[in-house]
Amino acid sequence: MNQEERLALAVQAQVAEIRADQSKERSALIQRRIAPLHEAFARVGAILKRPLDFSNRRDRALIDEALESLGAQHPSDRDLDASVVASKEADELEAAMLIAARALTSAWTPADGGTLAEWIGCSPEDFRTAVDAALAAETPTA
Repeated sequence: MNQEERLALAVQAQVAEIRADQSKERSALIQRRIAPLHEAFARVGAILKRPLDFSNRRDRALIDEALESLGAQHPSDRDLDASVVASKEADELEAAMLIAARALTSAWTPADGGTLAEWIGCSPEDFRTAVDAALAAETPTA
């Protein structure tokens, strides 16, 4: 593997990790908006001691009561949809990060001696510049 290939492999792994972390942060923000609904489901499920039946008016009324006791309202359809999309994106980017990390660690480990930058054959600053360039190339412009 030449220097250019080593750099590309390391940059891909670093970018994948950054994107996965960013996606997890976005997902966490959205999940907080719908957290009261999850709490209401848990409360009602504990009371009923059975799975919720959303076709059952009593179950739905208990959910409404639980949300009210939490001082919350039903999340909007937009928030629910955004939660599904964000969770899926976070899972996909986490999987991509693991694949990229596996590819990198299959080619290099710290036990091989030296730092990642030394293995690549560049300075840490050059590596950071390459990562920044890759991130910029992926970022859509408005």
